[in-house]
Amino acid sequence: MKQKSSIFNRLVAKSAVFFKGDDLMKQTARAAEKVSATQTIALGIGTSEFEDQLFSGNPDCDMMGDLPLPRISEKAEKVLGDILQKFSALTDDWKIRHSNEQDISEEAWQFAKDNLLFSVEIPEEYGGLGLSAYEHSVLVSKLATHSIPAALTVMVPNSLGPGKLLDEYGTQEQKDYYLPRLAIGEETPFFGLTEPTAGSDAFNGKTKGIVFRDKETGEAKIKINGEKRYITLAGDRGTLGGLSLDLEDPGNILGKGTNPGITCVLVKRGTEGFDVGKRHNPMNVAFQNGPLFMEDMVVSADDIIGGSKMAGEGALMLMKCLGKGRGISLPATATAAGIRTAYAVGAYTKIRKQFGYSLSDMKAIQSRLATIAGNTYMLKAASTVMACRIDNGENPSLGSAIVKAHTTEAMAEIIDAGMRVEGGKAIQQGSRNLMGQLSSAQYIARTVEGDNIMTKALMIFAQGLNKAHNYIPDELTAAAAGDTREYKNVLTNHIQDVLDNRDVARKMGKKGQGGNVPEFATEDTADLYRKMNRMSAAFNYAANVTSGILQAKLQVEQNASERLGDVYGNLEMAQSALWYFHKVQKSQKEFLPLARWVVEKKLHEAEEALEDLIDNFPMKEGLKKDILQRELEKTIFPEGRKYKKPSDKLQEQVAATITEPGAVRDWLKDNMLIPDDPANAVRHIGDAFDFITKNEIPVLKALEKEVNDREAFKNLMALPTDEFIKEVENRNVLTKSDIKTLKEAAKYRAEVIEVDYYNNTEDMKAGISANPLKPH
Repeated sequence: MKQKSSIFNRLVAKSAVFFKGDDLMKQTARAAEKVSATQTIALGIGTSEFEDQLFSGNPDCDMMGDLPLPRISEKAEKVLGDILQKFSALTDDWKIRHSNEQDISEEAWQFAKDNLLFSVEIPEEYGGLGLSAYEHSVLVSKLATHSIPAALTVMVPNSLGPGKLLDEYGTQEQKDYYLPRLAIGEETPFFGLTEPTAGSDAFNGKTKGIVFRDKETGEAKIKINGEKRYITLAGDRGTLGGLSLDLEDPGNILGKGTNPGITCVLVKRGTEGFDVGKRHNPMNVAFQNGPLFMEDMVVSADDIIGGSKMAGEGALMLMKCLGKGRGISLPATATAAGIRTAYAVGAYTKIRKQFGYSLSDMKAIQSRLATIAGNTYMLKAASTVMACRIDNGENPSLGSAIVKAHTTEAMAEIIDAGMRVEGGKAIQQGSRNLMGQLSSAQYIARTVEGDNIMTKALMIFAQGLNKAHNYIPDELTAAAAGDTREYKNVLTNHIQDVLDNRDVARKMGKKGQGGNVPEFATEDTADLYRKMNRMSAAFNYAANVTSGILQAKLQVEQNASERLGDVYGNLEMAQSALWYFHKVQKSQKEFLPLARWVVEKKLHEAEEALEDLIDNFPMKEGLKKDILQRELEKTIFPEGRKYKKPSDKLQEQVAATITEPGAVRDWLKDNMLIPDDPANAVRHIGDAFDFITKNEIPVLKALEKEVNDREAFKNLMALPTDEFIKEVENRNVLTKSDIKTLKEAAKYRAEVIEVDYYNNTEDMKAGISANPLKPH
C-alpha cells in the first residue's frame, strides 16, 4: 500500500527525471542485460503478495490478515492420529541409529507404503492421499517430533521429487503410469540436482545429456554423463530417479534448438551406466542419502518429464517445485525441533532441582527457556502461514526462501539453548537423551537447498528488490524494451515513493511507531503493528537508497544485501506471529507473551541490521560516504534506536508458558507425536511433569504451610531426597498418601535426571544401555 503523496516530492521527482532520466534509463538497460538466466526465471516464478506489502513502507495488514485459515480434513485427522501413532511404534531413533542398515526398518518402510505416506499430495485419482499443503506440513512436523530419520524418509518423496514434477508437468501417459506406482510405494523416488561444483544451482550443473538418434530403432535418445551428490533416498532404496542435466541436441532432433538447456529426465535403477547405491553419512543421522554417477547412461527422449516439449524447461520446473517444497518441508522440520525441545526441556527444568530450587525458577535459565518457547512459537506461525499461502494458490518463491532461512536459524538457537539448559544430560547419548539427534540434524536443515549463508546474502534481498518492489521490475522491463515514456513514468513514481517514505520514516522514527493497525488487532498488539509500520518505512527507504547507489555491486557487497534481507525476514517473521496469534489462536491471552516476544525480538534485530548497514555502508571513505551515512541516520534513527530486546519480565512470562501446566503446553503436546510406550523418554518426561505438577507440588505447598517458617522450609527442601522424605515422615505433618506422592515423585525425578551408561565398549557401540529407562 503506497504512502500518501506529497506535492513537493512529486515536483522533485519530476525534476530529477527531467534532468537525469535518460542517463538512468541507459544504466537500467545495462543492468537488465546483466540479469542472469537463473535470475530471469526466478523473477518470473511465483507470487510475493506478503513480501510486496512489507517492502511497500506501508503494509496493508488487513489484506494480509484475509489469508484463509488452516483446516484439517477428516481423512488427514486419521493419518495424523491413528496412522502416525502406529508408525511411531516402528520407528525408534536410537535403534535406527544402531541398526546394521542405518535406515528405518523393513516393517516401517512397508507400513509407510501401505498407508500412502509417500504420496501425501499425489491426487486421490492416482491413488495418493491428496492432502493439502497445510496437512502435509503438519504431518512432516508431527513425525519429526518423534523421529528425524523417519521424517526425512517420508518428507523427501513428498517435497522435490519425480512425483511432484510428474504431477505438475508430466505427460498424461507418464502420470497414468508412474503416479499410481509412486502412491503405493511400488517405486521409491529420488531426485538428483546437487553436484560437486554446483550446489543446488541447476544452471551451473556439469551433468550433460546429448541427444542422438538410435541407429537401429530410429528412436530419439539421450546419453548422460555426470555426477550428483547428497541425494536423499538414492542409497539402498531408490528405484525411480529424476535428474537435472544440461541438454545438448546437435541435430535439433527434439525441435528445441541445438542447446535446449536445463532438462529434467526420469531414470530407473538398474539402467546401464547408472551407478546408484553408494551412501553418504550425513552427521550420523541414519537416513538414505548418497551420490549418483552416470557414465554413458542412455535414456529415451520420452523419459523427459513432460515429454520432448519440456526439453530446456527444467529450471522453470525445478524453481517452481523447489519453492513449494522449501516452504513446507524445511520449516516443518524446524518447527518440530522447537516443539520437541520446548515440551521436553520445559518439563525437565520444572522437574530438575538445584540448590533446592527447580531450574525453571532460575533467572539465567529462564532467558534460555524464553529463547526456546518464543522461537518455537515463531516457527509454528511461520510454517502455518507459508502452508496456508500455498493452499491459497500462491507459489511464494521469495517467501519460502525467507522462511526456510529464518526458521532453520531459529531452530539452531532453540537447540543450542536446550543443550545448554540440560547440560550434561544433553551430551550423553542414549535412548534417554531428550534432545535425540536434533543437535546433529540442525546442520542438515540449515544446509539443504543452499546453506543459509548464501540464501541470506544472495537471494532474499536481491529477489525481494526485483520481485516485490513496486517499481524496479517495471523499470527493468521498460528499459530493456527501450520504452522511454513508460520508463520515465515509472521512475517518477519510484522517486516520489522513496521521498514519501523518507518523510514517513523520519516522522515515525521519532516515536518508533505510527500508521494504521488492522481491524482485527487488539489493544495488546496495536503498538506492535505500529512499530512494524515504522520498520517497513525505514526498510523501504534504506533498500531504495542502497540499491540505487550500489546497483549491480549489490551482488558483491553481500554484507549489505544480507543486512537488508535480515530486516525483510524479521518483518515477515513478526507479521506471521501476529497473524497466527489473532487468526488461528483467536487472540488467546495465554499466547500473548509468546507473540509479543517474537515481535519485540524481530524488531530489535531489524534495527540492529539497519544500524550495521549504516555503520558499514560499502562506499569509499570520504565526504560522500559521511553525507550518506548522516542522511540514513537522520531518516532511520532521528532520535536513536527505539526497540530493545524482550525485557527480563517478558522473558520470565514466556519461560513460564512451557514450565507450567496450561494452554501452551497443551498446544505443544497437540502438535507432537508421542509413542504409547511408557519407556519412551519424551512420553516419560511428560508423565513425570504431569505427576509432579498435579500431585507433588500441592503436597509441597501444604508442607510449607505446616512448617510455617520460610527459612526452615527452604533448608528442608535443600536436603537430599532420602533425608528430606525421612525428615518429613518424622515430623508427622503429612498423610501417608502425601508421603507416597513424595516418594513416587522422587522416583520420577530420579529417572528423568538419569543418563545412559554402558557395561562395555561393545555395548556402547551397539547402543545397549546398562540402565534403560524404567517406566512407572
